[in-house]
Amino acid sequence: MFDTREPLTGKPPQPRTPTPATPRPLKAGTQTWQRTFRGAANGVTFQLRIIRQPNGHLTARYQATPGQSSGWHLEGQLRDDNTFTLKGTQNNAEFQGKISPDGKTVTSNFTNQTSSGVFQAPSLTLSAIPVALPLTRAPATGAIQAPSTENAEPAAQTSHIDRSEVSQSVIAALNASNYTPKTTGKKDRHEIFFNIVKSFRSLGVPHPELIAAQWATESGWGRSHSGKNNVFGIKEFDPKKPRTFAPTKEWDPKLQRLVDKMEPFADYDDYADAFIARANFTIDNPRYAKAGYLV
Repeated sequence: MFDTREPLTGKPPQPRTPTPATPRPLKAGTQTWQRTFRGAANGVTFQLRIIRQPNGHLTARYQATPGQSSGWHLEGQLRDDNTFTLKGTQNNAEFQGKISPDGKTVTSNFTNQTSSGVFQAPSLTLSAIPVALPLTRAPATGAIQAPSTENAEPAAQTSHIDRSEVSQSVIAALNASNYTPKTTGKKDRHEIFFNIVKSFRSLGVPHPELIAAQWATESGWGRSHSGKNNVFGIKEFDPKKPRTFAPTKEWDPKLQRLVDKMEPFADYDDYADAFIARANFTIDNPRYAKAGYLV
């Protein structure tokens, strides 16, 4: 049977165009925090360090293993529902995800357009690296305190570190390895580098990545010592203290070139002493505080 009714006249109904969602506003506040997250997906280990400004702006750096060891810079914004977008300023990487309300977890989608194609990690979960100062240490008078519970890392250590006040677990961690990579491969160097970073961070020492980088440079990734257990090239000019004279090259401003010299380098009983001495080198020197190194 056919429908014999006359068709309706006029314009047919038009499909409704969905109204685009209004972008969520930036998450404003009074707090600045920085956290480091780590996780793995698709055979790649990610480490993501995020710094949040009071206006909701985010700056970050991520490292991927295997990948470029120095990492890549990111810029982005945190919204009022804790969602965020971070885009690479040096490459095409992009993180889109959400930070959990307690700040302990990041869930994200990761994409990066490379010369060999698009790499994706659509279900990436990163967990904050737990860090705690030894219970025996107290913050120095006038030291900057961490802003409420949003800060997941300890305040920078601004008072001299006395070995007797450092927990035995930290001492053991520093001395558990000779800090020499098994091979010169990137994987072994990466592992030992972040082991040093973790040890320094557990003491609340500011900028542990810079100290680990100096260790790698001064000691040739742990293979060369300037004095006994001295992996930082720290000199000792006090003849009453243990030291070793070793050949080195120094810049001569008059000759305008490097010259061979024998210089006194400090001796340490173990690696823990060497690392604590390196941390105190910048903590005790007022010029570093004046330059803002300890902030």
